[in-house]
Formats: sequence, C-alpha cells, structure tokens
Amino acid sequence: MILFFHVVALPAAPPGDPFLETALSAIKWIDHQKQGLPTTWPSRTGLPLEELCDLYYGNSGTILFYFEMYKQTGDSAYLDIAKAGAAFLEERLPNIPTFGFYDGLAGVAFSLTELSRVLPELRPVANRAVDRLIQNATHTAAGLEWNHYNDLMGGTAGIGIVLLSLSQSLDRPELVGYARSAGDHLLTTRIRTDQGSH
Repeated sequence: MILFFHVVALPAAPPGDPFLETALSAIKWIDHQKQGLPTTWPSRTGLPLEELCDLYYGNSGTILFYFEMYKQTGDSAYLDIAKAGAAFLEERLPNIPTFGFYDGLAGVAFSLTELSRVLPELRPVANRAVDRLIQNATHTAAGLEWNHYNDLMGGTAGIGIVLLSLSQSLDRPELVGYARSAGDHLLTTRIRTDQGSH
C-alpha cells in the first residue's frame, strides 16, 4: 500500500538499470494510449468519467507514474505531461461522481497532492478535491461514510486513510477528525467471530 504515504526519495536509477528500462518501456506503451494532446490515457474505449479520472484506470494513476519517472530521470518532459494530465482532472473535478481511493475523488485528491510537492499551483486544486470529498460525506449514527462499501479500494476505509495522509501533506489537521469519524462508522459494520472482528 505504498500509495498511502509519501515515499522517501530514492537515488535516481543509473542508466541501463533493468527496472528503469522496464518503466521506460511502459511509458512507450502508455504514450500509445493517449488521445490527442497528452492529457488522458484511457485503458479502453467508452470509459465513464470517473474511470477516466480515477487512480485505478484513469489519469490519477497515470500522472503519478509520470511524476515518478520525472523524479527518477530528472527529465522535465515527464513532469510537463503529468501537469497536463492534472489539468484534465482539474477541469472535471466538479463532476466526478464517485469518492473512493482507487475509483474516485479520494484518489484524485491524493495524486494532485503528490504532484503539488513540485507543482505548488496544484495545491489549491488538491484542496478543492478534498473539500468536495468532505461535502459529499454522509453522516451516520456513528460517523461518516461515502457509499455503502467498507473496503479500501472504493469504500470508507480507503477514503479514511487518504484523509489521514492528506491531513499532513496538505497541512490540514481537521482532516484527522474526518478520518476518525470514518473509522468510527466502520467499527459499527464489523462482524464478530471466534477469531476476532472483521
């Protein structure tokens, strides 16, 4: 689950490194998927808006990859592509209908926050994504939820972890309270067994 936390900077891979070569091959394949200008790379045709933007299929995941390539190679062309992909997300931010980490707004907020470490102009955009996430929370008897799922990928568990991470990355301590409230809700959904709670 490396995406939940900011990764400690590693030394750039030397030329000829097999892992870097594999990543460069992946970039070539991704470049073939882009439509028009380098702003979106759909994995298949006819994707709904949320999948064009999400971390699993869409731009949020792809721009993180380009950002990591920039950090490993120092090639600013990769950063320019990530920035263009972030602009695609910014334009569609008000209309993303899902909220999960892998499949919605939480993942978009996470990706934009990571890029804002070197592109500070994206920090307000990341904050807008977080604000929209908070505004769309549903208050339950015990806490907060965003849908009827409890899992890490699309449900309250993943959203809560992202909010906890972004409370530090965006210097927004109030997000800890929202993350805790998500956890309080999750506790009410647990199933008790002889082996413990699930």
